[in-house]
Amino acid sequence: MKILISAALFLGLTAFSCSTNPPSPEPIKEKSPPNAAKATILNGEWRLQNLRKLTSGGENAEAYFSADGQEIIFQATREGFQCDQIFRMEADGSNQRLVSTGLGRTTCSFILPDNSGIIYSSSHATQKTCPPKPDHSKGYVWPLLADFEIYKAGPNGENPEVLAPHPGYDAEAVVSPQGDRILFTSLRSGDVDIWSMNIDGSDLKQLTTEEGYDGGAFFSRDGSKIVYRANHPTGEDLEDYRKLRDQNLVRPGVMNLMVMNADGTDKREILANGSANFAPYFHPDGQRIIFSSNMDDPGGRNFDLYLINVDGSGLERVTYSPLFDSFPMFSYDGSKLIFASNRDGEEDGETNVFVADWTDVAPDFVESKTAGISAERLMSDVQSLTTEEMAGRGLGTPGLEKAGQWLEAQFKEIGLAPLGGSYRDPFEVAVSSKVKTAAFELDKKTLGPKAFRPLPFSSSGEVEGDVVWVGWGIQSNEYDHDDYKDRDEKPIDVSGKVVMMFRYEPERDDEKSRFEGKNPVRESDLRYKAIQARHQGAAAVIIANPRPRGQETDTLIQFSGVTSELGIPVVHLTWQAMIDLYGNKVSELERYRGNGRDMGKVKLKVQIERQRGEVANIVGMLPSGNDNAEVLVVGAHYDHLGMGGEGSMRPGVQAVHPGADDNASGVATMLELARLLKDQPRQRDIVFIGFSAEESGLLGSSHFVGAGPLKDRKIAAMVNLDMVGRLREKTLHVMGVGTGMTLRETVRRASAGLGLNLMLDPSGFGPSDHMSFTLANVPVLAFFTGVHDAYHTPDDTPETLNTEGMVDVATMALRAVHELANQTEAPTYVALKNTAQGDRGGDGSRGYGPSFGSIPSFGDPNQPGVKVSGARPGSAADKAGLKKDDIIVKFGEFDVTSLQDFAFALRQHKAGQEVVVKVLRDGKPLELNAVLGEAKK
Repeated sequence: MKILISAALFLGLTAFSCSTNPPSPEPIKEKSPPNAAKATILNGEWRLQNLRKLTSGGENAEAYFSADGQEIIFQATREGFQCDQIFRMEADGSNQRLVSTGLGRTTCSFILPDNSGIIYSSSHATQKTCPPKPDHSKGYVWPLLADFEIYKAGPNGENPEVLAPHPGYDAEAVVSPQGDRILFTSLRSGDVDIWSMNIDGSDLKQLTTEEGYDGGAFFSRDGSKIVYRANHPTGEDLEDYRKLRDQNLVRPGVMNLMVMNADGTDKREILANGSANFAPYFHPDGQRIIFSSNMDDPGGRNFDLYLINVDGSGLERVTYSPLFDSFPMFSYDGSKLIFASNRDGEEDGETNVFVADWTDVAPDFVESKTAGISAERLMSDVQSLTTEEMAGRGLGTPGLEKAGQWLEAQFKEIGLAPLGGSYRDPFEVAVSSKVKTAAFELDKKTLGPKAFRPLPFSSSGEVEGDVVWVGWGIQSNEYDHDDYKDRDEKPIDVSGKVVMMFRYEPERDDEKSRFEGKNPVRESDLRYKAIQARHQGAAAVIIANPRPRGQETDTLIQFSGVTSELGIPVVHLTWQAMIDLYGNKVSELERYRGNGRDMGKVKLKVQIERQRGEVANIVGMLPSGNDNAEVLVVGAHYDHLGMGGEGSMRPGVQAVHPGADDNASGVATMLELARLLKDQPRQRDIVFIGFSAEESGLLGSSHFVGAGPLKDRKIAAMVNLDMVGRLREKTLHVMGVGTGMTLRETVRRASAGLGLNLMLDPSGFGPSDHMSFTLANVPVLAFFTGVHDAYHTPDDTPETLNTEGMVDVATMALRAVHELANQTEAPTYVALKNTAQGDRGGDGSRGYGPSFGSIPSFGDPNQPGVKVSGARPGSAADKAGLKKDDIIVKFGEFDVTSLQDFAFALRQHKAGQEVVVKVLRDGKPLELNAVLGEAKK
């Protein structure tokens, strides 16, 4: 146990050489009087009251109450005993006295419930001096001292005797509240496992058998359950574990929390977050567990106390020390909490024992969970944004203009001040596109508008030439499928020809498909197929519906929205059109026959007109009254997909996409925050923004950051609300917690009492407006309740929202914004290095393939190439020398005209592969050599 302290800021009690002085017969003198000193309770530590420091100076930790709460046993390094020894003291910190032998090293002490004696582990029988420090050339490791045996002694350490002696590590012993069983950690089985025995050392039972570390166990108050820490590695980590174990070492970087019955049955993992979670202890109610973790420190050095329910729900941060809090234990009646901490030290690095009165009575800000949030107002605003006249709030539509006017009226009614005399922050974008001309003739047969239609990403052009069949248009090494080869496995030459293929993928209704069962693979995406054809040299692409199956319909994809052009014409045909053109021959094509077949000669003409227009962000401010005050931004985009189009998850369906969750929920939450913050004190101006053109590539927020009304003001932080209406299983995602030095603490405090399962992502990158602020070096927090089946479909309607969940999210956001608006110092921006979940590689994709690390600069979707805002520190792009405002025009052998092209090109490569990247820098061509990294999953 005690060796864990060295994980935090070198607080290890193992860090001293041992003295051979005999034990002192006198009580140990403290630097200060024995009366407990009042200690500092930090912001957010509402469960702690009347905090007192019981020790002063040196290293003091692993303190545990007697059953009656009158005494405490702990381990410490003291003058004359440079190796850890065991001490007792009164509950007020007085009468501190040595109860171990004063020889060797000791750890893990406990007072028997009837106060008839104590137990602890010690090496004094075989090793009178301090053991050597572990070899840290192997990294940070704990020693599993083979000389440790478990001793039972009288109340003041008299007559120590070994319990269940055995060669090898025996330590971490605790006694059940009933006083009948002892839990301990041992290597006697050949692995690090938890054992139990009678109070006299008899009846040994091994409780864990999984290979890996199991230890630090404690009983529940009724003795029926056990909580412990564990790490069961696999693969290379398992080999590393075995090598270290054979040297009596263990690497503690990751420890999960487990619960089991007292007899070792029904083992359950309740927390696995990739962090070092240790020193778990049951609350006397048996339903909660307090423990220490470094989960909120990206560097892994700072530990704080957390509370979690026995089923793994309701994670709550208890302490907020910037240094180290650990080894918590409740008194038997639950009224007090004792723990070790670096706070209030007289010297840097000293660790002392603290005791606090524990309370479950929440203060007003926690108890009044809604904080005035009105569920009725939230839903009323959502419904206003999803009415029929809003028509999905598509870019360049009357519905979006009506939504903007409605939002202006709300800002005015609330009392927000316009910036520069207007609530509107206008900017110009491509707002619409339409087909002016579309003609299709194949072997003298002409198709009408119900039989074919250009796809939204098609370019204008006239093509006349041979049509060649390429099956499903899929080329994938991963799935061993290549439609650009004929039956004899010879490549099909499609250069300068028009390729024809089916939509979707083969075996799409087969759970045992060699692709991904019924889940579509990325290679079946329409644009992906068209990019592949263009790369093969095709002059145009025809994508036809296959015979409809199940719920599929023989309809054409709507031509709507604004997206980047592919560079060649791409048209979509119905299945009936294929029958009209080819008759029964089509059935053979479905059965994988005919790749490379001549499908006739086509005359194809496509003319598309794309228009630009003005849209606007809607901006209002709650001024602080402070001259030159910093600005806090709260934002939510109010645009959506209108009638669907390419961005829809149902691209063939032309229907209103209401966007209740995406993002009427975010706008409604933003408005509720503005209403409630209006009369609250604030040290910073709070600016509320309804962003436009988010769905088209974060265009509104990109404009606002670069040329909006705050371009000359310092923005302290930005809070983004996007899709916050579908809280499920109390799980809330909060992105950006690593972009500011104190943001994790702000988020934890804001969640107090709400019972939310927080999924914290340090990265400020992501497909929403907060990313525009991240790129401008502004700390961000982004609230998000997750993707769902109704995402980007006509089914995203108000009645599908979780109103109670919206209140929880709004409450937490309100607390966070209020704190950020009143902090003495704004969060310091932190440039993260490779911390995003699922590296996007600059293409917006997640979790597979190689990583490049470019950061796209969202702007005009028809600008050729991919303009970047920079490169992630340490990424392949960064090392290759990619700079802000570079335009990527070629990636390896693949031309890049759009972000989708870049995504396609990146996926054709592997991690570790070297690739030549051609860019335009200040209008001049430049070649960069990059070695691709591996995307994180």
